[in-house]
Amino acid sequence: MRVLHSADKKGSRRRQGAVTRFVLFAALAVAGAVVALRLGYAPVAAPTVTADFTALTDTGGAPAASRLGGHYTLVAYGYTSCPEACPATLTKLHVVLTALKSDVPDLVPVFVTLDPEHDTPEVLAAYVQHFDPRIVGLTGSRAALEASAARLSALPQDPSNARTPDGGPNHAVRLYLLGPDHALLHTYELGDATSLIANDLRRRVTPTG
Repeated sequence: MRVLHSADKKGSRRRQGAVTRFVLFAALAVAGAVVALRLGYAPVAAPTVTADFTALTDTGGAPAASRLGGHYTLVAYGYTSCPEACPATLTKLHVVLTALKSDVPDLVPVFVTLDPEHDTPEVLAAYVQHFDPRIVGLTGSRAALEASAARLSALPQDPSNARTPDGGPNHAVRLYLLGPDHALLHTYELGDATSLIANDLRRRVTPTG
């Protein structure tokens, strides 16, 4: 059996003391949270992220607010000449919509271009129709589009990563679920299973009418 020397004993006592203090701190934190809830104090929530489409229009020139107001929206950002990511995202969006059938009628699928100079309303309309006629294409000035994407963290923070190797605008490859007030409710990654996304949308999207 190993005999602890004086230094070993001191080190052991220090470790035990540290563990004891950690356990006590954790217990106090939990107890404080319970007391706060019992007293009626709500937990501190993360700041709400809200999308902004006020300066955008659909491919027919109608304000985005008139198409999206009061509805849940499932939004993707990209551009029509995107070689792989955007077609994959819109294909995923089509498959999800097909899986949902008519289960969530208050959900509006949206594709927001980040390349307004190339993606004219006519080009954008033909592009989204190719994937699913239910998808609403949105456009606007480059500044307005980038501001909209930045609010949802859909653009890289590092300006040096602003363009892709093919010269297109770099952007996040995901779907954003927004509530009727355009508050961000959830994000879905391209690799998420279709059934997972569809079931989650059935749970989150409630009738607004």
